[in-house]
Amino acid sequence: MSILIPKISEADIDQLREPGLTHAKSEILCRMGIFSYFRSEDDIWGALGDGWNAGEIWLDESIENQGFAVWNDDVAIISFRGSKSTGDWLQNFRAIFPERHPLAGRRHNGFHDVWLQKSDKVLAIINEKISENSLLWLTGHSLGGAITVQLASELIMNPSARVKDYFVMTFGAPRYGNKQFQRAYDNHMMQRHWFYANQRDPVPHLPPNVMGYRHAGTLKYFSHEGEHLPITKQEIGLHGASSVSHHWFALDEEIGSYSQSEQEKMIIDMIQHTASKEEIILADDGIRIDDTAGELQGDSLWLPSAHDKELYWKRIKALT
Repeated sequence: MSILIPKISEADIDQLREPGLTHAKSEILCRMGIFSYFRSEDDIWGALGDGWNAGEIWLDESIENQGFAVWNDDVAIISFRGSKSTGDWLQNFRAIFPERHPLAGRRHNGFHDVWLQKSDKVLAIINEKISENSLLWLTGHSLGGAITVQLASELIMNPSARVKDYFVMTFGAPRYGNKQFQRAYDNHMMQRHWFYANQRDPVPHLPPNVMGYRHAGTLKYFSHEGEHLPITKQEIGLHGASSVSHHWFALDEEIGSYSQSEQEKMIIDMIQHTASKEEIILADDGIRIDDTAGELQGDSLWLPSAHDKELYWKRIKALT
């Protein structure tokens, strides 16, 4: 049965006019992320409501960077769509090894390439069309969350950008950069970026932290039972594991000896949770939470359904 997602109301827009991060604002922005998956501009505009002066939608099925921007005199939203197929993920993971990021550290090649597909258009919207007095919200689900992190880093590196006040909400996003990038990003955005992760969602565990990848922003975590757990990314494997199962080690240390087809099969196995061993181990300084509260690590099963964007919306909605 399909879920009816409410369109954006004037009351929703009023909430987004106020700075600061709340679950109520996350619920609205999660809907925005869902709307970016709609196939037609008419459907997207119908869901966004009438409270906007203008906007732009980019829907090009030949590329992965798809989304929209809407704005009025004092608030603006940019939402990026996630990937729609395993093929998209494979394309990204063929470029898994990080390159230098001008902010700091290194970033994922494939995610950055997706950003570049529409980067000029998005930056032009920010610097030429959105009011300099607008409060800007950046959001995205899955791959869209990774693109959102790159856009936020562009704004960090360009303090002369017209829009000065911006916040980030992401849902089920993969890791974008390594530890050095995360530290530099968090220095600016830790109090301005929330990222939501479901316990059994495989995507927030990718790319593997054994390769140096780390999540940026402040973690908002749901157990497999849907309970919101007030913990930090330092307390769980989403920050950094001390050891991982064999296929992670193989990916990190032996990838050069694998053919492309073997690499793709390994990645598919990880995404589809067919590996028999643990996917992630508790960090050395971590706090284990037992099954009664929703176990965070160990033999917790990865489920593709836990990545569902509507599930994120339902769980955040329950908090508001």
